[in-house]
Amino acid sequence: MQNPTPQIIIPELPDKLKNLSKGEEKIKSDSIILLKSDAILDRRLTAYELAMDTVYSLVKDHKNINDDELTIQYVGIRLFNALSVSLRLMLSGYYQISFAIQRDIIEMYFLLDYFLYSPGKIAEWKNSGNEEGIKNYSPGKIRDILDKRDGLINKKREKKYKMFCEYAAHVSYAGNKLLAPKGLGEIGPFFDNKYLKGCLTDLIENSFYAVLLFMGHFKNIKDKNILKSKTDFLKEIADWYKERYKAEPQIDFNKIDELLDKLFEE
Repeated sequence: MQNPTPQIIIPELPDKLKNLSKGEEKIKSDSIILLKSDAILDRRLTAYELAMDTVYSLVKDHKNINDDELTIQYVGIRLFNALSVSLRLMLSGYYQISFAIQRDIIEMYFLLDYFLYSPGKIAEWKNSGNEEGIKNYSPGKIRDILDKRDGLINKKREKKYKMFCEYAAHVSYAGNKLLAPKGLGEIGPFFDNKYLKGCLTDLIENSFYAVLLFMGHFKNIKDKNILKSKTDFLKEIADWYKERYKAEPQIDFNKIDELLDKLFEE
């Protein structure tokens, strides 16, 4: 028999978890203050918001025209969630785990790049079983195909991916570096100026690559709201490009393939 007495549920965590949550919120507040006190970093946060808004619009507001676009939209859902979680973890002082999520973002943009290059493989990937998927669509397999396409021998994609694996995604002793800002390992969240800025720099770059490639899968967009999101994002990309390369862009930011070719140069 059910207890007829109504129960009042207090929306609070147990004490120690509540204290942990309070600590995270304090670090988050300090992180936001630091980033917004820097004009460039504040602008990057705005660009990040526009990147997420672009993904959201193309997933929620765009009516897919075929099954391939629907498949890419599902990748977009994972991308949006990864962008959101990586940002929150970074702001809350969990830098290593934020980097681990970024490894997932990198893996997604490799795959999105490959599907732009070989759109006929989208359905094959979708219908692949686990064993077949690992064989034909592993990160290493995709990287090799993209490097061959681009004529790259510097293994830049592999070096970047493995760095995120070693220091963040995989359990390794080298990864302890991201937990020890002062030479002594920190347990739980912590605030560190250098780690915060470094994590944001990588997050911005990885998110921009991923969102640009995601955008490339949707042609002839007519919706005014989606077009505005894309335009605003591309304007921020141009500003970021000038800040990163210390030069005026000599490329058309509406031509995503041209932009990505430049970004992957040494």
